[in-house]
Amino acid sequence: MFDLRVIVYVLLILLNPHKGLSEEDHNVPDRLERPGIDIKGDSTRIGLTLDSARVAFQNDNFDVSIEKANRSFELSKKFPNADFAIQSVLLLARSYRMIYLANNSQRTFNNTLKYYIKAITLLESVGSKRMLADIYTEYGDFYFELNLPHLTIQNYEKALRLVEGTEDYLHQKIIIEKVAFLNYEMGNLEQAILYYIMLHNLHKSLKEEERAINTLKKLSELYLEYKDYDNALYASKEILSYYKKVDDVQNQVFYLSKIGEISYSAGNNDQAVKSFKEYFSLVKNSNENLNGEKSSVRYIQNLIIVGDIYKLSTENGYLTDYELAIRHFNLAQKITDFIIYPKLAVEILKKTGEIYFRKGDYKTCLTYFDLSLYYAKKTKDLENISQNYLLLARAYNEIEKWEEASDHYEQHAAFKDSIIQQKEAERQFLANQAIDFQKENLKITQTLDMIEAHEIQELTLAEKELRNIALESELEIYRQDAELKEALIQNQKLSEDSAVRNYLLTKHQLENEINTKKIEQLNSDREKQDLLLKNKEADQQNKRQRIKILEQENSLAKSRQAYYMLFIILISLILVLILVVYILKRKANKKLKAQNEKIELQSQNLMIANKNIGKQNSIIEEQNQQLLSISKEKNHLINILAHDLRNPLATAMSMIELVRFEEENLSSEQRQASEIIWRGLQRMNNMITKILDIKAVESQKINLDFEIVNAEELFSPLKLLFKEEADRKEINLHFANESHEPFINVDRSYLVQVMENLISNALKFSPSKSNIFIKISDEEEHVRISVKDEGPGIPDNEISDLFKKYHKLSPRPTDGEQSIGLGLSIVKKYVEVMQGKVWCKCDKGKGSEFIVEFRKEQVPVS
Repeated sequence: MFDLRVIVYVLLILLNPHKGLSEEDHNVPDRLERPGIDIKGDSTRIGLTLDSARVAFQNDNFDVSIEKANRSFELSKKFPNADFAIQSVLLLARSYRMIYLANNSQRTFNNTLKYYIKAITLLESVGSKRMLADIYTEYGDFYFELNLPHLTIQNYEKALRLVEGTEDYLHQKIIIEKVAFLNYEMGNLEQAILYYIMLHNLHKSLKEEERAINTLKKLSELYLEYKDYDNALYASKEILSYYKKVDDVQNQVFYLSKIGEISYSAGNNDQAVKSFKEYFSLVKNSNENLNGEKSSVRYIQNLIIVGDIYKLSTENGYLTDYELAIRHFNLAQKITDFIIYPKLAVEILKKTGEIYFRKGDYKTCLTYFDLSLYYAKKTKDLENISQNYLLLARAYNEIEKWEEASDHYEQHAAFKDSIIQQKEAERQFLANQAIDFQKENLKITQTLDMIEAHEIQELTLAEKELRNIALESELEIYRQDAELKEALIQNQKLSEDSAVRNYLLTKHQLENEINTKKIEQLNSDREKQDLLLKNKEADQQNKRQRIKILEQENSLAKSRQAYYMLFIILISLILVLILVVYILKRKANKKLKAQNEKIELQSQNLMIANKNIGKQNSIIEEQNQQLLSISKEKNHLINILAHDLRNPLATAMSMIELVRFEEENLSSEQRQASEIIWRGLQRMNNMITKILDIKAVESQKINLDFEIVNAEELFSPLKLLFKEEADRKEINLHFANESHEPFINVDRSYLVQVMENLISNALKFSPSKSNIFIKISDEEEHVRISVKDEGPGIPDNEISDLFKKYHKLSPRPTDGEQSIGLGLSIVKKYVEVMQGKVWCKCDKGKGSEFIVEFRKEQVPVS
């Protein structure tokens, strides 16, 4: 098919050859700079240039496309229709975008942003919401290609706001699905859920039942990931009822399994077993299409879950039934191909071994644990290797094979250390990735802001030029129309005026004669009235002058009296001041005389004191030497005791841990006693650790590894570390970051120890059901980290001794916890070594707030 603009252009040339476009017209846009606007010629020229730009773009000839689009954009500046400018700018943006994706250069990236912003600004001035929504979506796609989800979402949401409330449902669905997916990828589960709910409701309102169910599937997965088990169950049950309605057995099987898994995760074992029974029954009685389900991974995992439920006693009426548990595990073992699914083999064998361990059949459990360890090593599953070594050590311990037990404990500890190192490396890698991403995002945001500021200014000027041209052309047309209308009206009136004019002339002559006589009479009357008015005005003026003279005389008399009063007051004040100065001078002379006498006495006393100080200094030096030697001996003794106590203490803790593992076989008194022993050993271990820490700081044997740390990264490990203790005392831990740049140069491990000591102290001295607030905030050039509790506070007279070694406060821990008075002294030493400050603010009876402050660091942007 032929382009309509080409056909129009050919017709114009046929009708008037002089109107055609020469090669010179295409290449020299300056010929357009002429008074007046040739609308047809300019429109055709721009259209042809745009067409050639589009053809070049479609043929991947982007340089030519840019050249032609630039030419059409320049031509469109003199044309009153903004559509040509918009199409030209969009072609430029798309062409630069394709070049950037190919060569990744900064110039093409800047140009892509520049022309997209130009297109958006022009569309906003025109008011085309539908097209503007398309461009925002396309702009968001560009950021998606750059892997910048935050900026992608911003542009998608702008597009969504433009199409909301319209009947463009397809565009709405596409944008909502994209925004939901991106929020999920960024980890914003709450936002992702909200957008998927919006999409689900839109499908339902359009009666797209199958699409609504597919969206509900995604919601079920998100709710499960968010650990919102109630909503995950509700969504899964809705999906199951739909598949029952359409008689889709395969999907019924899947969602029965899903409901069982979710119920088990939520702790609702009754609902889980009920759902799994229905699942097993449906698989058993189904047709041949589901025969493979009986050997599938899902079927095996469901058997394992049911076995787990029977292995443990629950609050929902299921008593421990080891035989039923073993039956399910054996069935799972029978249908599992261990070569294909070694990870499932590890899980089944380990769980079966645990049941035999609980039953007291230690030889059988050793066989299962050994097999589980074998498959765990094949899959290089460090977590399960470590767990199996621990289980084997406990089993050997029960049969009193101490050497094997000790070897397996050592293996367990070694693999556990490897797991910790691996997790730390992964965490560091993710942290570095996040910092790199933040740097790249900041760089692009700064570029975008700079381009936006420049382009908006340019586009505003271009838009004004376009509007001025349009207004000039419209005004010219209106002016010509007005002139034509006026000429027609005048022609019509000329004929009528010629007949009436003679009559009016005679009438005007008669009226003029009458009016001249009336005017003469009025003039004589007006002269008389003017004389009377002048006489009245003269009398009134005389009266006003007399009144003014009287007022001036009164004001002069009042001002004289006021001056006299002020003069008297000033003289009296001067006399009073002279008297006061005399009295003060006399008193000052007396004081000076008394002070001189005191100074003479003090100088005599100082001379006597100086003689005594010499003797006392020699005595103090001898005592200092004795104290130093005693202190060295004490420190040496403490170090020996602390190091020598650690080994037997570690052995005792390992043994009591074994005892506590067998809680089921212990009486209540034995369990209570083991718990008391465990807590006592933990306290001793903490005391020894703190003593060694303070000694290391005092002897300056610590090696600092400074790095720039994001203080907010400490929140997650601290939450996990203190969750159990906080839950035990029903204390709420609140973590908040109010800092825009919480970056500080510290040793990460020592900063963690500082925060652990402060939060541990807050937990010790806080009553149950209270709150502890951990906050990061900005303070000019510093970052502050504060820990605030709702405990009894600290008396004013103890604040000065707060950070001293072995100093115990008068307020006591609220749950009988141990305090040796070293935690805060360690905090102070570590903070000062890292060039920071620490202090405490407290209000007695309303809690204490400990504040740590470090200099803020800038993260370099590449």
